[in-house]
Amino acid sequence: GDGYCAMLNGECWCYYGSGSLPNSVCGYAASYDEEYYSLARSSANSPFEIIYGVGQFPHSSHCSADSESSCQADCVSNRCDFEGCWGTDRSCPDYSDGDWTRTGSAGIVRCVTLEGDAATAAATVAVTAAPSSTCVAQIGDGYCALLNGECWCYYGSGSLPNSVCGYAASYDEEYYSLARSSANSPFEIIYGVGQFPHSSHCSADSESSCQADCVSNRCDFEGCWGTDRSCPDYSDGDWTRTGSAGIVRCVNMEGDAATA
Repeated sequence: GDGYCAMLNGECWCYYGSGSLPNSVCGYAASYDEEYYSLARSSANSPFEIIYGVGQFPHSSHCSADSESSCQADCVSNRCDFEGCWGTDRSCPDYSDGDWTRTGSAGIVRCVTLEGDAATAAATVAVTAAPSSTCVAQIGDGYCALLNGECWCYYGSGSLPNSVCGYAASYDEEYYSLARSSANSPFEIIYGVGQFPHSSHCSADSESSCQADCVSNRCDFEGCWGTDRSCPDYSDGDWTRTGSAGIVRCVNMEGDAATA
């Protein structure tokens, strides 16, 4: 439930949340201990292509540039925290201790069993949800995707929601609930920007089951959910709430250019 996979130049890379077994996102058995791939050493994709491809963003210091040498700060596995993701140089004496079983942090793994003809067909969905040339996050901890003509963007805790769209700090126009889109379901939006639904606040892929907040679309370490916009003054905080991560629709990055 807390995973997101994308087919990237023939390789299937998957993000999983903290607390999940890395092998579980691939569907491997708990005892699986075959080859583990560093995202910094892919022959088909650069580190940034993999990290952004699964809806995350590079760590500013542990993955400071889009190269192998600048993105392999861990000695065991590919890891992610609230500041971003980075790869591994596989240098620990017994690096197999924890690569497929580390649960102390989120991370990214390559799932070779999900590659091939079936995975290639499934990748069409990921390509549809990929960022366009205009639907692009305007901040470092954001990720945007054009989904059926709508540009939806995820931003991290501490960032202004309006900043991911490139809006001015004073922007206060219409705010869209991810639970009420006419073009996408809640799960399509949440997974489309590389996140996962909250198990209780977004328990099903419907408007009524995914609008637990009264002001804005929010995310925490357990997942994301939408809003029913029911607070008396719901405009207080929708575009300016910085206490949590969230998802917003950026209409300024839609249109003919974005659709193309």
